Amino acid sequence: MSKTPSILAIDQGTTGTTCLVVAHDGRILGRAYAEFTQYFPQPGWVEHDAAEIWDVTKRVAREALSSTVEADVRGLGITNQRETIVLWDRETLEPVHRAIVWQDRRTSELCSQLKEKGHEPEVRRRTGLVLDPYFSGTKLSWLFRERPELRARAEAGDFDLQHWGHTGMNNLTPLWLLKYLPNMLACHVTIIHECRGPSNTITCCEASSGLSIGESMRVIQRGAADACLSGGVESKVNPLSMLRQGFASRLAPTTDDQDPASVVRPFDRDAGGTVIGEGGGIIVVEAAEVALGRGAEAYAEITGFGSTQSYCADTIGVEPEPDGTGIADAMELALQRAGAQPGDIDAIAPLGSGIPAVDRAEAAAIKRVFGSRAADVPLITTVPNTGNCNAGAGAVSVAVAVQALRTQTLPARINTVSSDGLDAAARPSCSAALGRILVTQTSQGGQNVAMVLQKVDVA
Repeated sequence: MSKTPSILAIDQGTTGTTCLVVAHDGRILGRAYAEFTQYFPQPGWVEHDAAEIWDVTKRVAREALSSTVEADVRGLGITNQRETIVLWDRETLEPVHRAIVWQDRRTSELCSQLKEKGHEPEVRRRTGLVLDPYFSGTKLSWLFRERPELRARAEAGDFDLQHWGHTGMNNLTPLWLLKYLPNMLACHVTIIHECRGPSNTITCCEASSGLSIGESMRVIQRGAADACLSGGVESKVNPLSMLRQGFASRLAPTTDDQDPASVVRPFDRDAGGTVIGEGGGIIVVEAAEVALGRGAEAYAEITGFGSTQSYCADTIGVEPEPDGTGIADAMELALQRAGAQPGDIDAIAPLGSGIPAVDRAEAAAIKRVFGSRAADVPLITTVPNTGNCNAGAGAVSVAVAVQALRTQTLPARINTVSSDGLDAAARPSCSAALGRILVTQTSQGGQNVAMVLQKVDVA
């Protein structure tokens, strides 16, 4: 009997652990689940035994694998509790206390005190998070205050991530990293073209390309390179990625006979989600004086750049803050650094994915930044045409915006029928006087990026 390439997926949840054996075509070949003990020492306190969770996880993994003879497991996917905190002894690898669970509210008073002292704006600026007992920082502070011996051990290095290098690495196959390195695209491009300067890869979903361009700007500004190849691309048309997007409620419901080009309707009141596209783009970011010195044709100038992190109540960035604060902050940073006002922007190129929660946040951000003018600034939407190219989405938007500046033409829009308070409805391409375009992307994960592109006047 030939076996089916499969993945073992482990969902280590709050009350139990689920293991699925998922075939390459999405079929579930094996399944197991077991709960573990919940501890409630005081009202509002929730704790787990980390050693018990480890034992339960091993057991259900074995049960799931033993429930099928068809699977040829090629990989492992893990999702686990976020913001639950536990310290492990570096020598024994045993937990030194019960895990303080994400639901735990024991640091409510500490968070209130920090808010009263005015620390919340600084915390949010530095981390993108609000002051709340949900997050791990105050849990660790409480733990070190109540258990001073643990603070002493931490200061002595007993809880040291370097221990991983001495013991944990020996448990990995030497070739595992080659399967998952996200910088393979950058490596191959730089090797082929003999690019010998800085080479960085940023993996922040839809914000990746924009962040890459921003990093290229900084590399050039600090004198580490004269020019950079910058952008992004991603392949998500595979069972595991599609399954993840489906579970995150990002995909539009479709039928087998439906035209994918008619599905995505960004900013439409009846938008139902996005479709996955495979594509991207690479642009040349070059110091202006170098480009002009070699007689190059400059397509556009990047005059301002900003990046931020949104607060996401779900902690994983599936649904960004509905008021779009983080997205708006990125836009305002880009405008400020470009020395521009909202009234100077002639078009906006947002993500426009058609995912209702993301569209709402982007729309709120645009309305906050542009005020009453938001309905009059035309939007450039690419996802209805290309699908959501994820890490490549920003590069596509930048390339289209640059061409719009060069040709003084707004590209056609499709599908959207009614967009409340925004200029996003379907229409044909048209000529326009375009001096500056604001490109902005927000990502699954809450990272935001914005840049101002300016038309280059040809002498």
